[in-house]
This record gives sequence, structure tokens and C-alpha cells, in this order.
Amino acid sequence: IRSNDSDFKNYILSKDLASPLWCKAIRLYGIYLLEKASDSKDWTNTFFLFNSNTPKEKIVQDLLLEAVIFSSSPHKYLESLWDILKNDNGVILKRFLNRFLIKATKPNRLTLKWAKEIDGLTISVASTWYRELIYIYWPPVLVFLFSHKNDIVKLCSKTISLICQDWIRNTPVIFVLRKEIAEIALLNANWIFEFKLSGNIVIEDVDKEAYKTFLLGVNEFPEEVTELSLKLCQRIQFDKPKKEKPENEVPRPKSLLLEAQSVDPWSDGPYERIDNDFADICMNTDALHSMIVKDPAKAKEIILACLIEPPKKFTSPYASNHDDFDIDDPRGWYPPFYNRGQFLHFLKVNPNEGLDLIIRLVNFATQQWPNTFRSEDSIPGITIKFLSEDKVYNGDDRVYFWFRD
Repeated sequence: IRSNDSDFKNYILSKDLASPLWCKAIRLYGIYLLEKASDSKDWTNTFFLFNSNTPKEKIVQDLLLEAVIFSSSPHKYLESLWDILKNDNGVILKRFLNRFLIKATKPNRLTLKWAKEIDGLTISVASTWYRELIYIYWPPVLVFLFSHKNDIVKLCSKTISLICQDWIRNTPVIFVLRKEIAEIALLNANWIFEFKLSGNIVIEDVDKEAYKTFLLGVNEFPEEVTELSLKLCQRIQFDKPKKEKPENEVPRPKSLLLEAQSVDPWSDGPYERIDNDFADICMNTDALHSMIVKDPAKAKEIILACLIEPPKKFTSPYASNHDDFDIDDPRGWYPPFYNRGQFLHFLKVNPNEGLDLIIRLVNFATQQWPNTFRSEDSIPGITIKFLSEDKVYNGDDRVYFWFRD
């Protein structure tokens, strides 16, 4: 390759780039270009000889990007390439980080074993699941990401979330760079929170990955993670940006069927409708497991806020204002099964708090159930004498069999 420096593009494109030997040779050539000069000018000029719109040329560019990972000083070369990486909304930076997630990890041996035992599961698919870190390549890149964290979360939020997830999930609580990565994850989630709060739309599950990642950092930043979580599930009231109304906006006519009412927040539910993506992450993934261990009381508060609907600000005289007992029925929970949500994990980790979570949810539903009746006299119930005191419990045969729903 070096003997064809003057015509490198035509020479290399004439070769079989699917060959591992040529791929390795191009990476080594990329390392040579990086170390040839302190400003990485030769690497940059060579990189831009190729066009990412052409598949074969894109392969060469990707191999040159991989050369940074395998070089003798990745942090040094990443710093010298920072201006190039962040240009055009971080397009090259995203490509580099995606290559890093592939080349700085390896297939999980357990998932490869599954592929041999489970019909229909191929090795190529299994090799993408739960990949193991090749730890030697990670610290220089993580230090670089931390030094540019304020820019990087805006340029490639989803990719940085995936990198932070891999590091936090695969390292013990007290481990090198874990706090720095948790700080990036928290910064990323706060940026997404403010971005959505301003009325912007997030696509491709960028917000879900950010929420999932910052929750994993509760051991490093317990107060900050808890505060943001309570904001996302509307358990903390906070100032929201005011939307400017157009000068010529026509006021909406008042509905004849709905009347505004003064509502007090539930003791266990949210003040307002919460972020659905955050609720989905909390209820249907393992992202909340670390908080259940670290602070079960706050985890319980978050789960209840995800399951209970906010008080309705309008009421109708012609229908009940309490559909489904003011419980937000999560999607994908049918048919009912014991592993839905966080209940089973909560009972395993902290049985007392787990039972209290279930009791609070059932008590809330039971408390709201009578609202479906128009007359208090028609509410079914049962009176039980307990410690010389009569206690009235609302319910009928349908309430008794709620556990089947």
C-alpha cells in the first residue's frame, strides 16, 4: 500500500475489500498515517479521498476510522480529529462511535451457545446480543467523550447512550471511569428532558435510550438521578417554558359537555400526564433495577406514578370521570402474568417495599372503584368486625377476582 501512496485510491479500490487481510492492511495503513505527523493531516487527506455514498469507498473510510481505535494513542488522535468529527452535525463522529461499539466488543459466548441449541436462532444474530467488552480499547475513548460531553450529547445522543450503557452494565460499582460515564448519561438525559419540554419531537427511541442509561447511574449520582426521575414521572412540580401564543389566535369555544374542576393530586400518583417513553422504560425494562436496590422507596414512588393516571381537570355531568379506576393500563401486559412490570423483581430484592407497592396500588384502585356508581347507596361492600371495630370494605365479586385480570 505504501508503495502506491500517490495513487492510493485507485489501487485500494481495485482490491477485494471483503478479504480480512486487506481490511487489516488498511487499518495498519491508517495507523501509519496517524503516527506520521502530529496533526493527523495525512490521515485526514486520505480519508476524504473517498466518498461515503459509494459502498466500497465507505468500507475504506470505516477501516480508517477503526485505525484510531487500534492506534498507540487513541485519545491523542481523537483530539486532533475533533474538528472533523463534529462537522456536519457530527456525522463522522457517529460513524466512529458505531464502529467502536463493534470493534471494541466481541460476541458473547453464552449467546453463541444459545444459537447452537435453539432452532431458528443464527450465530450472526446471536453475536449481536449482549456483546462482551474488550476493555483495553475503552478508557482512551471514554476519556475523550467525557472531555467533550457537552457537545457530544447534542451530536449523537442515542449512540452515546448505548456506549454508556455498555460500560455501566459491564463494570462493578467502584470502577475506573464509571462516575464520568454516569455523568455523561445524566447530562444526556437532562438535555433530552429539556429538549422535549420545549416542544421538540424525538425520533428513533433516542429518549428511551437516554432514560434507560441515566437510571443505571443511580449509584454514582443518587440525588440527581432521583430528582430527574421524579420530574419525568411528574412527582415534582417544576417551572415549564411558556409557549408564546400567536397574536391572531382565535380562542377555543368552551365545551358544553365538560366543566373545569379544581383537582388535588393523588397521594401516590402524578400531578400531570407523565412522559410515556419514560414510563415504558421504567415498567418494561430492567433500567429501574438499580434504583430498586439503592432507594426502594423512591423506586416505589416512580412505579406508582407510572401506573396511576393524573387527576382529570375536566368533568362531564353525563359520564364518570374515572375510567378504569384511574389506573393507566400498560400496553403489552395482556394476558396477565407474574413477570409483568417490576413487581416480581421488587419482591425478590425488597419484599417489604414490594408488598407495600402492591398494597398501595390495590388500595388506590379500590378507593376509586366507587366513583363508577352514581349513588353512594348502591355501592356494594362488606362490613368486617376487627378489634371490636366495624370496617367497611367496598367491592363485589368482580373486585374480589381482580387478581385474574
